[in-house]
Amino acid sequence: TVLSSAIILPIGSIKDAFVENGKTGLITITNGTGIYLAPSSGSARVEDAVNNGSITVNSGVGVYSVGGRDYTTRITNNGEISVSGGNSIALVAESKNAEAVNNSSNLTLGDWTGGFYATKGGKVINTADLTTSSNNVTLFSIDSGSTGESRGNITMAGDNSVAFYNKGTLSSTGDITISGKNSVAVYNTGATATSTINTEKISHTGDGGAVFFTDGGTINIKPQKSTTRVDVSGE
Repeated sequence: TVLSSAIILPIGSIKDAFVENGKTGLITITNGTGIYLAPSSGSARVEDAVNNGSITVNSGVGVYSVGGRDYTTRITNNGEISVSGGNSIALVAESKNAEAVNNSSNLTLGDWTGGFYATKGGKVINTADLTTSSNNVTLFSIDSGSTGESRGNITMAGDNSVAFYNKGTLSSTGDITISGKNSVAVYNTGATATSTINTEKISHTGDGGAVFFTDGGTINIKPQKSTTRVDVSGE
């Protein structure tokens, strides 16, 4: 299916709503969104959408959750999302009480793409180990007032890439491995940006770049063990 949005769930007076792309479901998107979940009133209750199948994004967004109410609007990925095309993103959460959750390591990002984007108070959550070798990738992008959480190990081999670009509130508890040129593990920017890194190991072996870069805000490093280390090599 090639549509502007393959699955749309606008929530109005529905008290509880749920939509699923099943294990055999295949969604292909060009210039659109795979699953779009948004409230049309403030009275709706908790809504969920789940991808257990496969979403291929040639340009656009894989799953997009919009909040703005007192209850949570959540999209969860347990399946596969493959993203290509400049500025395309796998998971987006926009506005208060919007969540985009990834539980799958089957996240494929092409050059010039993004993994997770939280904006206008949204929250993105990752529980899986993620690996990418593409260039110019921003795995997590967190706007001011928004939140990102990652509990999996992150491995990035591409050049000119950033694992975590944070203007809001970020926490990461997995190992971070960077091997591409001119790439950064944690880029913190803005006076109110707070990144908390609670990990056993961070490794950066690529030429150029940095493990931590900040031009504002705070980066808190909280080792998990007494053996926690940061390994840096390259030129």
